[in-house]
Amino acid sequence: MMRESGIRWLRRLTSLLVGLLLLQVEPGAAQISAENFAKLGFNFSPPGARSTALGGAFIPLADDATAAETNPAGLTVLLYPQISFEFKGVEYIRELDAETGGGVEGKEFTDKVALPSFASLVLPLGSALRLAAFRHELVNYRNTVWTAGVDISGLGPDYGYLFPYTSELDLRVQNYGGAFALKMGPLSIGAAGGGSILDMDVDFTRYSVPRYERGFQANRLIMDSEDGGHGTGYFVNGGVLLRLGERASLGAVYRLRPKFEDLTFSFVDVDSVTEGEPDTVTVKIPDAIGAGLSFRPHNLVTFSFAGVLNKYSQLAENMNVAYYCNADIQPDPSDFKADDDFDLHAGMEVVLLMGGAPVGLRGGVARIAPSNTYYKPDAGNPTDPCLQQIWGTEPGDYDTQITAGLGTVLFRRLQFDVAALAGNDRREVIASVVFFFGRQ
Repeated sequence: MMRESGIRWLRRLTSLLVGLLLLQVEPGAAQISAENFAKLGFNFSPPGARSTALGGAFIPLADDATAAETNPAGLTVLLYPQISFEFKGVEYIRELDAETGGGVEGKEFTDKVALPSFASLVLPLGSALRLAAFRHELVNYRNTVWTAGVDISGLGPDYGYLFPYTSELDLRVQNYGGAFALKMGPLSIGAAGGGSILDMDVDFTRYSVPRYERGFQANRLIMDSEDGGHGTGYFVNGGVLLRLGERASLGAVYRLRPKFEDLTFSFVDVDSVTEGEPDTVTVKIPDAIGAGLSFRPHNLVTFSFAGVLNKYSQLAENMNVAYYCNADIQPDPSDFKADDDFDLHAGMEVVLLMGGAPVGLRGGVARIAPSNTYYKPDAGNPTDPCLQQIWGTEPGDYDTQITAGLGTVLFRRLQFDVAALAGNDRREVIASVVFFFGRQ
């Protein structure tokens, strides 16, 4: 009886999720094409120190509380009520070359954030149903840049000097939601959904000086812009997990990420002492679809592999063209593009028994696809070489990330995990703790 009512409930929930997916495909307002967004990089590391240490290859495993976000179907593995917390420190790295204002030799900028990034409560109900509530910091991105001026007179008679700018960008997205998972023999299905909150603060200022220096006079300001505000949206994740006997499993997930509309953007042209009319912009966090395979050649050894297709093309949909270099070549929104591409993940875990306590040693690697927007006009549209120089004409480089970590369980009730991630674009350190209720 419980299984029949659970299936009826699942059908109703599936109908609701399909409706939400259909709503999401409606065209939205424009996203901003301000110069400081040219190298905006998303990087969706899965929550959890264990999953990070495994190179992010957690979709086919999903065997701890972070499954609520990574693959909700994996919640069926959990046998006891549990509470989990995660704390993460992230360092973002952005490089500017000489052509885009990095000075003679280029320049590297770093920004750091530290945050409680994930928390969850999981409740098993019977042998087949699991419920969870969670909070996940989907995005917490910070970028501070100041550039040198760039002589662009070589681009043609209509170009002279690209004055330096300062830019501060803070983008934070928090998900609050619930999840369920249902086990049906070797197959488990699950879904998660809830509300998303965005906080964005952007300040972009350009100065009529050859090079930006801290502390110089504000009367050299020639343009100031602000972008941001608060927004709300929703997210939906759906996943499946198929266990192939005792040693292997397949997993797949679809992530419909939030869209935030009616954020404001305005700028002031100081030379003419005019303020542009505030405009509304949209921030769409790219959706994703992923799948993976895990297997255990030995009871104490696990290998896991996963691929995730991020729909970065959504970043460039209906761009709001706020800045251009040449008044005679005003770009069309379709001239800005971003490419859907795969992130690839692989990881390994070896469990050692030390003094009666299990210790998991983990390592992994990930190839992260570029998420930048670039300028590539369609055939027949005029091309601005200045925008080509600022935005680039192709996607950026892939980033290789190396991960490592370890974890242990103490007194059968406390699980501790730590991990580190190192890549060209970001570095992370993560610590997480899980408390099990009712476990003897």
